[in-house]
Order: sequence, then structure tokens, then C-alpha cells
Amino acid sequence: MTPKGPTMQDTNAPPLNPLPPVVWALALPIIAMEVVVNLGARGLVGGPEAVGWRLDALQRFAFSPELMRQMIDQWIFPPEQLMRIVTYPFIHFNFTHALFVIVILLAIGKMVGEVFRWWAVLVVFFGAAIAGALAYTLVPGLQAPLIGGYPPVYGLIGGFTFLLWVNLAAVGRAHHGQQDLVPRRQISRQVGRQKKGAFGGAATHEKTGDCSLHVQILGIPLVLWGFPAH
Repeated sequence: MTPKGPTMQDTNAPPLNPLPPVVWALALPIIAMEVVVNLGARGLVGGPEAVGWRLDALQRFAFSPELMRQMIDQWIFPPEQLMRIVTYPFIHFNFTHALFVIVILLAIGKMVGEVFRWWAVLVVFFGAAIAGALAYTLVPGLQAPLIGGYPPVYGLIGGFTFLLWVNLAAVGRAHHGQQDLVPRRQISRQVGRQKKGAFGGAATHEKTGDCSLHVQILGIPLVLWGFPAH
């Protein structure tokens, strides 16, 4: 008889679920930025002036809607200022803000990146970032800078929604009249399992204080650029 005991686990399994390289390419700059500014804030690197590294990064890379309006009015677009439209997703207000962006980026990016081509993932990510920044600029009276990776992450969520829609359409054609809609809670459970898998454990949730959250959802339609790889 085979002795009963605890189930053997695969000791060769990787600690993290494999992720598409393009997802790591987008996540690693955010991770590196947080590591550097947090070490500097604690005085472990960079000396006394390192305490202000996050503020310096915000001043250099945050997107300013007022500055964009002035550039449009004068029709002058200095490269060092225009680049803010794609650099603001990589700097965050604090560690918690960056943490949730990284969690969603790895989880949703894995699902989207395994179907879309690598260049399509980049188009969705940066296209949503640009769309979010331009929409933010068009809102009258907004002066606060746009900071954080939520606009492009919402673009990837739109990509995941597109994949679900395509899958449901295919299922509907194959099983016409047998199945109407996948319950929303099933989709939520699927996303939750992917978030756990991205880190090998459960992901926590906390509301962040991004002042631009109310316009970031506008980046979602750019998922239509993300053509599937197959």
C-alpha cells in the first residue's frame, strides 16, 4: 500500500508565476523608483539630500495640465516637458500608491500579455496614459498634477474586458441559447485568482489618494489597438 501522507509539492516550481517580459519591462521601473526613493527617505543611500528624491521626481516627471495648456496655446512643445505625458505613470505619491498599481499591473498584465503581442501591450499601456493625460487637461479648472500608473492600468483592464467579451461572444456562438452571460462574480473571482497568482499569495486592497482617479477610466477604449497575438 502507498503510505498516506501530505501531498508532495513541486519543489522546482518558480516562486512567481511566469509573466510576459513586456509586463516586467513596465513594472520594473516603478519598482526600482520606489526602492530608490524609499531608501533615500530613510537615509540609507544618497545622504541628507536623498530625503527629497521623491519630491524631485514628482517635479521632473509628473504631468501638469496647466503646463500642457500653455504649450498648446503657444504651440511650443519642449521635449523635456512633453515627455511628462508618458513618464508620470512611473512615479507615485507614496509606497502604498505604487504597491496597488504594481499589483494590478502584474495581475492584469499577465492575462493581457499572454494573448496580445508585446507591442500591443505597450500601445494599450502608453495609449491609455496619453489619453488620460489629455482628458485631464481638457477638464476646466484642474491644476493638480497627474501622477501614478492608474490611467495605463485601467487601459489594461479594458484589454482584459475586451478578451472576456471576445471569449463570451465565441461561447455564445458555439452554445447559442444554452448560456446567456457569465455572472459578474465569476469574473471577479477569476481576476482575484490572477492577482494572487501574480505574487504567489493574496493581494491586499486599499483605497489610494490619487487626485486623478475620476478621469483615468477614459484610457480604457484604447484597448481596441491591442490586437490579439493569435
